[in-house]
Amino acid sequence: MKTNIGKKVAGAIALALALAGGVGAARAATNILSGNECQAFYPPDVVPDGQGVYHTTSGTENISSNKGVRLVMCPVLRDNTGTTGGLQKLVVRTTVASGFSGATQCFGMTHTMYGSIKVGTWQTAASTGSSAMTWTNLTQSDNGSGAYDIQCNVVYAGTINSIEYQEP
Repeated sequence: MKTNIGKKVAGAIALALALAGGVGAARAATNILSGNECQAFYPPDVVPDGQGVYHTTSGTENISSNKGVRLVMCPVLRDNTGTTGGLQKLVVRTTVASGFSGATQCFGMTHTMYGSIKVGTWQTAASTGSSAMTWTNLTQSDNGSGAYDIQCNVVYAGTINSIEYQEP
């Protein structure tokens, strides 16, 4: 009788692990963040006319009253701290509203636990419609510390829609 109950318990545990992805299941190779992760950096939220960076279902949009460029910062979650390989790939998807033009520019970077930039490069989006900026060279990070960030100059009527990235 004990053997039969033991087999049922072991079978139930095995089934639960299989349904949950098992012990030590591999994490997703690609992570995707909403563009809403980005926050206004300059001008700050306290300027008298409102800083013009809004969060919508489309992402973070620049609809400032003076139609100027807005600087935003986008954190990128580092979930593999056991490597110094940085990011294998980083993609920032943007759009410019119909009837407007201007190229959003973003600086993708990795930095140390003390905030020093290890590696970083600029990318420029298309000046109309939808665009994707892709980095494949952010390949250095500190083992067990440091972080990833994106700094973007978002044009008027521009939106940061999503951020996709892969860690080694």
